[in-house]
Amino acid sequence: MSVYKTKEYRAWIEMRRRCYNPERPNHRLYGGRGVTVCDRWRGDFAAFLGDMGYAPSPQHSLDRIDTAGNYEPGNVRWATGVDQSNNWRHNRLATVGGDTKTAADWARKTGLNPATIRHRLRSGYSDEEAVCRPSKGWRRRIVINGEARTAKEWSAVLGIPVSTINYRHRNGLPITKE
Repeated sequence: MSVYKTKEYRAWIEMRRRCYNPERPNHRLYGGRGVTVCDRWRGDFAAFLGDMGYAPSPQHSLDRIDTAGNYEPGNVRWATGVDQSNNWRHNRLATVGGDTKTAADWARKTGLNPATIRHRLRSGYSDEEAVCRPSKGWRRRIVINGEARTAKEWSAVLGIPVSTINYRHRNGLPITKE
């Protein structure tokens, strides 16, 4: 196979385009923010490949370790999509028991919705509360005539959309089929 058709060569080309081609849709997130490619790699694919090596798998792509830094040796790695998601500059981090993870990682570990954890952190919950407090959310039981069910269960029984049931419950309105 020609070197020009390899994953590594395409990654090298795209890295340079993100930084130096203002016509690229994501240029504003790279070159537009001042991110550059080091002189050693900018014009020399062999130097790039010599420093980076081959991607470990088809699932790996180029990732900057410090998202504010440049494409240069020591700040670039081959990473999976999960690794890259965890390295996003806008991630919400929480530390529980000395372990720091993103909201998405905590969600995978706890079964909570990542949006719930992010919302709790934005709302001022402590990291431990945001991650460890059980979720009520959609599991909340609504009591009608002494019988407790989730909104989804009531929706199936009454033939009313879940959103209508939740709205009526929140606003103290009767939840009945009309």
